[in-house]
Amino acid sequence: MSSFFKKWLLRVTVGFVALILGLYLIFSLGLYGLSKLARASDHSLKSTKVVSTVPHLIQLLDTGYGSMRARLELIASAKATIEMEFFIFDLDPAGRILLNALIKQAEKGVQVRLLVDFSKPIFRLGPAYAKYLKQRGIELHYYNTAPLYRLVSAQHRTHRKLLVVDDDKVILGGRNIADEYFDADPRYNFVDSDVLVEGAIAKAVRESFDVYFESALTKSGERKSATDEEFQAVARFFEDTAADKKLLANMEQAERADNLKQYPCDDVVFLTDPPSMSEASQVIFRELAKMSETIEREVHIESPYFILGPGGADVFEQLAERGIEINVLTNNLHSGDAVYVMSGFANNVGDMKRAAMNIDFLPGLPIEGQSQGALETRWGNHSKRAVIDRKHVLVGTYNIDPRSANLNSELLLICRDQPELASAVLASRELRMVSSLVFMRKGKVLNKAAIVGDSGPKKILIMNILRPIASLFEFLL
Repeated sequence: MSSFFKKWLLRVTVGFVALILGLYLIFSLGLYGLSKLARASDHSLKSTKVVSTVPHLIQLLDTGYGSMRARLELIASAKATIEMEFFIFDLDPAGRILLNALIKQAEKGVQVRLLVDFSKPIFRLGPAYAKYLKQRGIELHYYNTAPLYRLVSAQHRTHRKLLVVDDDKVILGGRNIADEYFDADPRYNFVDSDVLVEGAIAKAVRESFDVYFESALTKSGERKSATDEEFQAVARFFEDTAADKKLLANMEQAERADNLKQYPCDDVVFLTDPPSMSEASQVIFRELAKMSETIEREVHIESPYFILGPGGADVFEQLAERGIEINVLTNNLHSGDAVYVMSGFANNVGDMKRAAMNIDFLPGLPIEGQSQGALETRWGNHSKRAVIDRKHVLVGTYNIDPRSANLNSELLLICRDQPELASAVLASRELRMVSSLVFMRKGKVLNKAAIVGDSGPKKILIMNILRPIASLFEFLL
Protein backbone atom coordinates (compact mmCIF):
# COMPACT_ATOMS: atom_id res chain seq x y z
CA MET A 1 0.00 0.00 0.00
CA SER A 2 1.48 3.35 -1.08
CA SER A 3 2.11 6.14 1.45
CA PHE A 4 -0.26 8.39 -0.54
CA PHE A 5 -3.10 5.89 -0.26
CA LYS A 6 -2.43 5.38 3.46
CA LYS A 7 -2.61 9.13 4.05
CA TRP A 8 -5.79 9.41 1.97
CA LEU A 9 -7.43 6.54 3.85
CA LEU A 10 -6.44 8.05 7.19
CA ARG A 11 -7.88 11.44 6.23
CA VAL A 12 -11.15 9.88 5.06
CA THR A 13 -11.42 7.83 8.25
CA VAL A 14 -10.67 10.80 10.50
CA GLY A 15 -13.09 12.97 8.53
CA PHE A 16 -15.87 10.38 8.79
CA VAL A 17 -15.35 9.96 12.53
CA ALA A 18 -15.29 13.74 13.00
CA LEU A 19 -18.53 14.06 11.02
CA ILE A 20 -20.27 11.42 13.13
CA LEU A 21 -19.06 12.95 16.39
CA GLY A 22 -20.04 16.42 15.19
CA LEU A 23 -23.55 15.27 14.34
CA TYR A 24 -23.78 13.52 17.68
CA LEU A 25 -22.83 16.74 19.47
CA ILE A 26 -25.37 18.76 17.46
CA PHE A 27 -28.18 16.31 18.12
CA SER A 28 -27.42 15.59 21.76
CA LEU A 29 -27.13 19.26 22.72
CA GLY A 30 -29.97 20.37 20.48
CA LEU A 31 -32.41 17.67 21.55
CA TYR A 32 -31.77 18.55 25.16
CA GLY A 33 -33.56 21.82 24.48
CA LEU A 34 -36.27 20.43 22.21
CA SER A 35 -38.98 20.39 24.86
CA LYS A 36 -38.19 24.04 25.67
CA LEU A 37 -38.52 24.86 21.98
CA ALA A 38 -41.98 23.29 21.75
CA ARG A 39 -43.27 24.73 24.98
CA ALA A 40 -41.78 28.17 24.30
CA SER A 41 -43.59 28.18 20.96
CA ASP A 42 -46.89 27.28 22.55
CA HIS A 43 -47.50 26.95 26.27
CA SER A 44 -50.69 24.97 25.60
CA LEU A 45 -48.59 21.97 24.52
CA LYS A 46 -48.49 19.90 27.66
CA SER A 47 -48.87 16.35 28.82
CA THR A 48 -52.49 15.33 29.34
CA LYS A 49 -54.12 12.63 31.41
CA VAL A 50 -57.89 12.19 31.40
CA VAL A 51 -59.63 9.51 33.48
CA SER A 52 -63.27 8.61 32.84
CA THR A 53 -65.34 6.22 34.94
CA VAL A 54 -68.56 6.52 32.95
CA PRO A 55 -69.62 3.62 30.67
CA HIS A 56 -67.77 3.21 27.37
CA LEU A 57 -68.01 0.63 24.59
CA ILE A 58 -64.83 -0.60 22.90
CA GLN A 59 -64.45 -2.61 19.70
CA LEU A 60 -61.22 -4.24 18.56
CA LEU A 61 -60.32 -3.53 14.91
CA ASP A 62 -57.75 -6.15 13.95
CA THR A 63 -57.94 -6.48 10.16
CA GLY A 64 -56.97 -3.91 7.55
CA TYR A 65 -60.15 -4.19 5.51
CA GLY A 66 -62.32 -4.11 8.61
CA SER A 67 -60.51 -1.12 10.07
CA MET A 68 -60.89 0.85 6.84
CA ARG A 69 -64.56 -0.03 6.67
CA ALA A 70 -65.04 1.08 10.28
CA ARG A 71 -63.46 4.44 9.45
CA LEU A 72 -65.73 4.96 6.45
CA GLU A 73 -68.83 4.01 8.43
CA LEU A 74 -67.83 6.33 11.26
CA ILE A 75 -67.20 9.22 8.85
CA ALA A 76 -70.56 8.60 7.12
CA SER A 77 -72.34 8.72 10.50
CA ALA A 78 -71.04 12.22 11.34
CA LYS A 79 -73.69 14.84 12.05
CA ALA A 80 -71.59 17.83 13.15
CA THR A 81 -67.82 17.37 13.38
CA ILE A 82 -64.94 15.18 12.17
CA GLU A 83 -61.33 15.47 13.35
CA MET A 84 -58.45 13.41 11.94
CA GLU A 85 -54.77 13.48 12.88
CA PHE A 86 -52.07 11.25 11.37
CA PHE A 87 -48.33 10.90 11.09
CA ILE A 88 -48.60 9.47 7.56
CA PHE A 89 -51.38 10.28 5.08
CA ASP A 90 -50.40 8.82 1.73
CA LEU A 91 -51.68 9.62 -1.77
CA ASP A 92 -52.82 6.12 -2.72
CA PRO A 93 -56.18 4.32 -2.96
CA ALA A 94 -56.61 4.20 0.84
CA GLY A 95 -55.88 7.92 1.17
CA ARG A 96 -58.09 8.86 -1.77
CA ILE A 97 -61.05 6.80 -0.51
CA LEU A 98 -60.91 8.43 2.92
CA LEU A 99 -60.44 11.95 1.55
CA ASN A 100 -63.41 11.53 -0.79
CA ALA A 101 -65.47 10.31 2.17
CA LEU A 102 -64.48 13.42 4.11
CA ILE A 103 -65.34 15.68 1.16
CA LYS A 104 -68.80 14.10 0.92
CA GLN A 105 -69.49 14.91 4.57
CA ALA A 106 -68.05 18.42 4.36
CA GLU A 107 -70.35 19.17 1.44
CA LYS A 108 -73.26 18.21 3.72
CA GLY A 109 -72.19 20.85 6.22
CA VAL A 110 -70.14 18.72 8.62
CA GLN A 111 -67.11 20.57 10.00
CA VAL A 112 -64.03 18.58 8.92
CA ARG A 113 -60.51 19.27 10.19
CA LEU A 114 -57.41 17.30 9.23
CA LEU A 115 -53.96 17.55 10.84
CA VAL A 116 -51.02 15.83 9.14
CA ASP A 117 -47.41 15.70 10.27
CA PHE A 118 -45.01 17.57 7.98
CA SER A 119 -42.09 15.12 8.22
CA LYS A 120 -40.47 15.61 4.82
CA PRO A 121 -39.50 11.97 4.13
CA ILE A 122 -43.15 10.85 4.28
CA PHE A 123 -45.18 14.04 3.71
CA ARG A 124 -47.53 13.98 0.68
CA LEU A 125 -50.49 16.36 1.12
CA GLY A 126 -48.93 19.55 -0.27
CA PRO A 127 -50.47 23.05 -0.64
CA ALA A 128 -52.36 22.18 -3.83
CA TYR A 129 -54.24 19.50 -1.88
CA ALA A 130 -54.90 21.96 0.93
CA LYS A 131 -56.39 24.40 -1.59
CA TYR A 132 -58.55 21.70 -3.18
CA LEU A 133 -59.80 20.46 0.19
CA LYS A 134 -60.44 24.01 1.45
CA GLN A 135 -62.69 24.67 -1.53
CA ARG A 136 -64.69 21.63 -0.46
CA GLY A 137 -64.98 22.67 3.15
CA ILE A 138 -62.05 20.83 4.76
CA GLU A 139 -59.37 22.56 6.83
CA LEU A 140 -55.94 20.95 6.40
CA HIS A 141 -53.10 21.91 8.75
CA TYR A 142 -49.47 20.74 8.86
CA TYR A 143 -47.72 19.96 12.12
CA ASN A 144 -44.13 21.19 12.63
CA THR A 145 -43.04 22.53 9.26
CA ALA A 146 -39.38 22.90 10.32
CA PRO A 147 -37.16 22.16 7.27
CA LEU A 148 -34.77 19.23 7.34
CA TYR A 149 -31.69 21.45 7.63
CA ARG A 150 -32.95 22.39 11.10
CA LEU A 151 -31.70 19.04 12.29
CA VAL A 152 -32.92 19.29 15.85
CA SER A 153 -36.36 20.88 15.68
CA ALA A 154 -37.24 18.69 12.67
CA GLN A 155 -36.96 15.61 14.92
CA HIS A 156 -40.16 16.35 16.82
CA ARG A 157 -43.16 14.82 15.06
CA THR A 158 -46.78 14.16 15.92
CA HIS A 159 -46.99 10.38 15.78
CA ARG A 160 -50.60 10.45 16.96
CA LYS A 161 -53.30 8.68 14.94
CA LEU A 162 -56.94 9.46 15.60
CA LEU A 163 -60.37 9.93 14.07
CA VAL A 164 -63.06 11.59 16.21
CA VAL A 165 -66.69 12.04 15.17
CA ASP A 166 -69.25 14.24 16.95
CA ASP A 167 -67.31 14.14 20.25
CA ASP A 168 -68.89 10.72 20.75
CA LYS A 169 -66.77 8.09 18.98
CA VAL A 170 -63.06 7.79 18.29
CA ILE A 171 -60.82 5.35 16.43
CA LEU A 172 -57.22 5.31 17.58
CA GLY A 173 -54.33 2.89 17.45
CA GLY A 174 -51.42 1.98 15.23
CA ARG A 175 -52.69 2.61 11.71
CA ASN A 176 -51.62 5.53 9.57
CA ILE A 177 -53.46 6.27 6.32
CA ALA A 178 -51.74 4.32 3.53
CA ASP A 179 -52.41 1.11 1.60
CA GLU A 180 -49.96 -0.94 3.68
CA TYR A 181 -52.04 -0.34 6.83
CA PHE A 182 -55.19 -1.70 5.17
CA ASP A 183 -53.86 -4.89 3.54
CA ALA A 184 -53.77 -3.23 0.12
CA ASP A 185 -50.08 -2.77 -0.77
CA PRO A 186 -48.66 -5.10 -3.46
CA ARG A 187 -45.22 -5.25 -1.77
CA TYR A 188 -45.40 -4.91 2.01
CA ASN A 189 -48.25 -4.79 4.54
CA PHE A 190 -48.70 -4.45 8.29
CA VAL A 191 -50.77 -6.44 10.73
CA ASP A 192 -51.99 -3.76 13.09
CA SER A 193 -54.58 -2.97 15.74
CA ASP A 194 -57.01 -0.12 16.42
CA VAL A 195 -59.91 0.35 18.80
CA LEU A 196 -63.25 2.06 18.18
CA VAL A 197 -64.33 3.70 21.43
CA GLU A 198 -67.78 5.12 22.10
CA GLY A 199 -68.17 7.36 25.12
CA ALA A 200 -67.08 10.50 26.95
CA ILE A 201 -63.35 9.95 26.37
CA ALA A 202 -63.88 10.84 22.69
CA LYS A 203 -64.37 14.48 23.69
CA ALA A 204 -61.08 14.44 25.61
CA VAL A 205 -59.32 13.12 22.51
CA ARG A 206 -60.92 15.86 20.41
CA GLU A 207 -59.83 18.52 22.91
CA SER A 208 -56.25 17.27 22.63
CA PHE A 209 -56.62 17.49 18.84
CA ASP A 210 -57.67 21.14 19.20
CA VAL A 211 -54.44 21.87 21.09
CA TYR A 212 -52.30 20.51 18.27
CA PHE A 213 -54.47 21.89 15.45
CA GLU A 214 -54.26 25.40 16.89
CA SER A 215 -50.67 25.18 18.13
CA ALA A 216 -48.05 27.73 17.10
CA LEU A 217 -46.11 24.76 15.69
CA THR A 218 -48.97 24.11 13.24
CA LYS A 219 -49.39 25.93 9.93
CA SER A 220 -52.31 26.16 7.57
CA GLY A 221 -51.87 24.02 4.47
CA GLU A 222 -52.67 27.03 2.30
CA ARG A 223 -49.76 29.14 3.47
CA LYS A 224 -47.95 28.44 0.19
CA SER A 225 -49.41 29.04 -3.25
CA ALA A 226 -50.15 26.25 -5.72
CA THR A 227 -49.91 26.63 -9.50
CA ASP A 228 -52.89 25.94 -11.77
CA GLU A 229 -51.08 22.89 -13.16
CA GLU A 230 -50.57 21.50 -9.65
CA PHE A 231 -54.20 22.16 -8.78
CA GLN A 232 -55.46 20.37 -11.91
CA ALA A 233 -53.25 17.38 -11.14
CA VAL A 234 -54.73 17.25 -7.64
CA ALA A 235 -58.26 17.36 -9.04
CA ARG A 236 -57.42 14.33 -11.20
CA PHE A 237 -56.09 12.50 -8.16
CA PHE A 238 -59.56 12.48 -6.61
CA GLU A 239 -61.07 10.56 -9.53
CA ASP A 240 -61.90 6.93 -8.71
CA THR A 241 -59.51 4.26 -9.96
CA ALA A 242 -59.70 0.52 -10.46
CA ALA A 243 -57.55 0.08 -7.33
CA ASP A 244 -60.10 2.07 -5.31
CA LYS A 245 -62.96 -0.07 -6.54
CA LYS A 246 -61.05 -3.24 -5.72
CA LEU A 247 -60.28 -2.08 -2.19
CA LEU A 248 -63.88 -0.96 -1.63
CA ALA A 249 -65.16 -4.31 -2.89
CA ASN A 250 -62.84 -6.15 -0.54
CA MET A 251 -63.97 -3.99 2.37
CA GLU A 252 -67.61 -4.77 1.60
CA GLN A 253 -66.83 -8.38 2.44
CA ALA A 254 -65.27 -7.41 5.78
CA GLU A 255 -67.34 -7.59 8.92
CA ARG A 256 -69.20 -4.38 9.65
CA ALA A 257 -68.03 -2.37 12.65
CA ASP A 258 -71.52 -2.46 14.18
CA ASN A 259 -71.43 -6.26 14.06
CA LEU A 260 -68.17 -6.47 15.99
CA LYS A 261 -68.35 -7.33 19.66
CA GLN A 262 -68.53 -4.33 21.95
CA TYR A 263 -66.77 -4.58 25.30
CA PRO A 264 -68.03 -2.34 28.12
CA CYS A 265 -65.32 -0.44 29.98
CA ASP A 266 -66.05 1.85 32.92
CA ASP A 267 -62.46 2.79 33.72
CA VAL A 268 -60.83 4.48 30.71
CA VAL A 269 -57.65 6.58 30.69
CA PHE A 270 -56.45 8.77 27.82
CA LEU A 271 -52.85 10.02 27.81
CA THR A 272 -50.88 12.17 25.39
CA ASP A 273 -47.47 13.90 25.45
CA PRO A 274 -45.50 16.62 23.64
CA PRO A 275 -41.71 16.18 23.27
CA SER A 276 -39.23 16.02 26.13
CA MET A 277 -35.70 14.70 26.53
CA SER A 278 -36.60 12.99 29.80
CA GLU A 279 -38.70 9.83 29.95
CA ALA A 280 -39.57 10.63 33.55
CA SER A 281 -41.23 13.91 32.53
CA GLN A 282 -43.67 12.21 30.15
CA VAL A 283 -47.12 11.31 31.42
CA ILE A 284 -47.30 8.15 29.27
CA PHE A 285 -43.98 6.87 30.57
CA ARG A 286 -44.90 7.77 34.15
CA GLU A 287 -48.24 5.99 33.85
CA LEU A 288 -46.60 2.90 32.38
CA ALA A 289 -43.97 2.90 35.13
CA LYS A 290 -46.70 3.31 37.75
CA MET A 291 -48.75 0.47 36.29
CA SER A 292 -45.67 -1.74 36.20
CA GLU A 293 -45.46 -1.52 39.98
CA THR A 294 -48.93 -3.09 40.28
CA ILE A 295 -48.37 -5.99 37.87
CA GLU A 296 -48.95 -9.24 39.71
CA ARG A 297 -48.07 -11.97 37.22
CA GLU A 298 -47.47 -11.13 33.56
CA VAL A 299 -47.45 -8.58 30.78
CA HIS A 300 -47.86 -9.23 27.04
CA ILE A 301 -46.47 -6.51 24.75
CA GLU A 302 -46.62 -5.89 21.01
CA SER A 303 -44.38 -3.21 19.52
CA PRO A 304 -43.03 -3.07 15.96
CA TYR A 305 -39.82 -1.46 17.23
CA PHE A 306 -38.29 -2.55 20.52
CA ILE A 307 -35.33 -0.55 21.85
CA LEU A 308 -35.05 0.01 25.59
CA GLY A 309 -34.03 3.45 26.75
CA PRO A 310 -32.41 3.80 30.20
CA GLY A 311 -35.74 4.33 31.97
CA GLY A 312 -37.45 1.48 30.17
CA ALA A 313 -34.59 -0.90 30.88
CA ASP A 314 -34.83 -0.06 34.60
CA VAL A 315 -38.59 -0.68 34.66
CA PHE A 316 -38.26 -4.09 32.99
CA GLU A 317 -35.36 -5.13 35.23
CA GLN A 318 -37.45 -4.27 38.28
CA LEU A 319 -40.25 -6.44 36.90
CA ALA A 320 -37.81 -9.32 36.45
CA GLU A 321 -36.59 -8.93 40.04
CA ARG A 322 -40.20 -9.35 41.18
CA GLY A 323 -40.62 -12.48 39.05
CA ILE A 324 -43.04 -10.90 36.56
CA GLU A 325 -43.28 -12.74 33.22
CA ILE A 326 -42.48 -10.35 30.34
CA ASN A 327 -43.63 -11.44 26.87
CA VAL A 328 -42.73 -9.38 23.80
CA LEU A 329 -43.82 -9.82 20.17
CA THR A 330 -41.93 -7.62 17.70
CA ASN A 331 -40.40 -7.58 14.22
CA ASN A 332 -37.11 -9.03 13.13
CA LEU A 333 -34.93 -7.72 10.31
CA HIS A 334 -37.01 -9.45 7.64
CA SER A 335 -40.49 -8.49 8.85
CA GLY A 336 -39.61 -4.95 9.97
CA ASP A 337 -39.50 -1.80 7.86
CA ALA A 338 -36.41 -0.14 9.40
CA VAL A 339 -32.94 -1.74 9.28
CA TYR A 340 -31.46 0.78 11.75
CA VAL A 341 -34.05 -0.23 14.36
CA MET A 342 -32.78 -3.81 14.29
CA SER A 343 -29.25 -2.45 14.69
CA GLY A 344 -30.47 -0.80 17.88
CA PHE A 345 -32.29 -3.96 18.94
CA ALA A 346 -29.15 -6.05 18.52
CA ASN A 347 -27.23 -3.56 20.66
CA ASN A 348 -29.81 -3.90 23.47
CA VAL A 349 -29.98 -7.68 23.80
CA GLY A 350 -28.05 -7.46 27.07
CA ASP A 351 -30.82 -5.36 28.65
CA MET A 352 -33.39 -7.92 27.55
CA LYS A 353 -31.37 -10.73 29.09
CA ARG A 354 -31.19 -8.90 32.40
CA ALA A 355 -34.97 -8.45 32.32
CA ALA A 356 -35.43 -12.23 31.75
CA MET A 357 -37.72 -11.54 28.79
CA ASN A 358 -39.57 -13.89 26.47
CA ILE A 359 -39.19 -12.45 22.95
CA ASP A 360 -40.70 -13.65 19.68
CA PHE A 361 -40.46 -12.25 16.15
CA LEU A 362 -43.01 -12.13 13.37
CA PRO A 363 -41.25 -13.85 10.44
CA GLY A 364 -42.81 -11.76 7.65
CA LEU A 365 -45.67 -14.14 6.87
CA PRO A 366 -49.38 -13.25 6.71
CA ILE A 367 -51.49 -13.96 9.81
CA GLU A 368 -54.42 -16.30 9.34
CA GLY A 369 -57.65 -14.54 10.25
CA GLN A 370 -56.05 -11.08 10.26
CA SER A 371 -54.01 -10.59 7.08
CA GLN A 372 -56.06 -10.08 3.93
CA GLY A 373 -55.39 -8.78 0.43
CA ALA A 374 -52.04 -9.58 -1.18
CA LEU A 375 -51.05 -12.56 0.97
CA GLU A 376 -47.90 -13.21 -1.04
CA THR A 377 -46.37 -9.94 0.17
CA ARG A 378 -44.06 -9.45 3.16
CA TRP A 379 -45.89 -8.68 6.41
CA GLY A 380 -44.70 -6.84 9.50
CA ASN A 381 -46.23 -6.01 12.87
CA HIS A 382 -47.29 -2.41 13.54
CA SER A 383 -49.45 -2.86 16.66
CA LYS A 384 -48.65 -0.87 19.77
CA ARG A 385 -50.59 -2.62 22.51
CA ALA A 386 -50.24 -4.54 25.76
CA VAL A 387 -52.24 -6.66 28.18
CA ILE A 388 -51.43 -6.67 31.89
CA ASP A 389 -52.48 -9.55 34.15
CA ARG A 390 -55.12 -10.56 31.60
CA LYS A 391 -57.42 -7.70 32.62
CA HIS A 392 -55.89 -4.31 31.66
CA VAL A 393 -55.59 -3.35 27.95
CA LEU A 394 -53.37 -0.64 26.49
CA VAL A 395 -53.63 0.50 22.85
CA GLY A 396 -52.10 3.53 21.17
CA THR A 397 -49.27 4.94 19.08
CA TYR A 398 -46.50 4.49 21.64
CA ASN A 399 -43.63 2.23 20.54
CA ILE A 400 -41.14 0.80 23.01
CA ASP A 401 -38.27 2.94 21.77
CA PRO A 402 -36.49 6.21 22.65
CA ARG A 403 -38.23 8.17 19.88
CA SER A 404 -41.68 7.51 21.33
CA ALA A 405 -40.43 8.11 24.86
CA ASN A 406 -38.76 11.44 24.11
CA LEU A 407 -39.17 12.94 20.65
CA ASN A 408 -42.64 12.26 19.28
CA SER A 409 -46.04 13.37 20.44
CA GLU A 410 -47.85 10.12 21.24
CA LEU A 411 -51.16 8.96 22.67
CA LEU A 412 -52.30 5.95 24.68
CA LEU A 413 -55.70 4.58 25.70
CA ILE A 414 -56.02 2.28 28.72
CA CYS A 415 -59.05 0.18 29.60
CA ARG A 416 -58.67 -1.12 33.14
CA ASP A 417 -60.30 -4.18 34.68
CA GLN A 418 -61.90 -5.61 31.53
CA PRO A 419 -60.80 -9.28 31.32
CA GLU A 420 -63.12 -10.01 28.39
CA LEU A 421 -61.49 -7.36 26.19
CA ALA A 422 -58.08 -8.48 27.43
CA SER A 423 -58.94 -12.04 26.41
CA ALA A 424 -59.89 -10.85 22.91
CA VAL A 425 -56.58 -8.99 22.51
CA LEU A 426 -54.63 -12.01 23.75
CA ALA A 427 -56.53 -14.27 21.33
CA SER A 428 -55.56 -11.89 18.53
CA ARG A 429 -51.95 -12.01 19.71
CA GLU A 430 -52.00 -15.81 19.77
CA LEU A 431 -52.92 -15.85 16.08
CA ARG A 432 -49.78 -13.85 15.41
CA MET A 433 -47.74 -16.19 17.58
CA VAL A 434 -48.61 -19.28 15.53
CA SER A 435 -45.87 -18.67 12.97
CA SER A 436 -43.58 -16.54 15.18
CA LEU A 437 -39.89 -17.25 15.68
CA VAL A 438 -38.69 -17.85 19.22
CA PHE A 439 -35.69 -15.66 20.07
CA MET A 440 -35.44 -15.55 23.85
CA ARG A 441 -36.95 -17.35 26.81
CA LYS A 442 -36.46 -16.05 30.36
CA GLY A 443 -33.50 -13.99 29.19
CA LYS A 444 -31.73 -16.82 27.41
CA VAL A 445 -31.19 -16.52 23.65
CA LEU A 446 -32.40 -19.76 22.07
CA ASN A 447 -32.22 -18.80 18.40
CA LYS A 448 -29.80 -15.99 17.54
CA ALA A 449 -30.54 -16.35 13.81
CA ALA A 450 -34.15 -15.33 14.44
CA ILE A 451 -33.01 -11.68 14.58
CA VAL A 452 -32.39 -11.65 10.84
CA GLY A 453 -34.84 -14.37 9.77
CA ASP A 454 -35.08 -14.68 5.99
CA SER A 455 -33.20 -11.45 5.27
CA GLY A 456 -30.57 -11.54 2.54
CA PRO A 457 -26.84 -11.05 3.16
CA LYS A 458 -26.88 -7.41 1.99
CA LYS A 459 -29.52 -6.41 4.52
CA ILE A 460 -27.72 -8.28 7.29
CA LEU A 461 -24.44 -6.54 6.40
CA ILE A 462 -26.10 -3.11 6.51
CA MET A 463 -27.62 -3.89 9.91
CA ASN A 464 -24.23 -4.83 11.34
CA ILE A 465 -22.44 -1.85 9.78
CA LEU A 466 -25.01 0.47 11.36
CA ARG A 467 -24.70 -0.99 14.86
CA PRO A 468 -21.95 1.39 16.10
CA ILE A 469 -23.82 4.41 14.70
CA ALA A 470 -27.12 3.15 16.16
CA SER A 471 -25.46 2.83 19.54
CA LEU A 472 -24.24 6.42 19.40
CA PHE A 473 -27.54 7.87 18.15
CA GLU A 474 -29.86 5.55 20.10
CA PHE A 475 -31.86 8.52 21.40
CA LEU A 476 -33.06 9.14 17.80
CA LEU A 477 -34.23 5.57 17.11
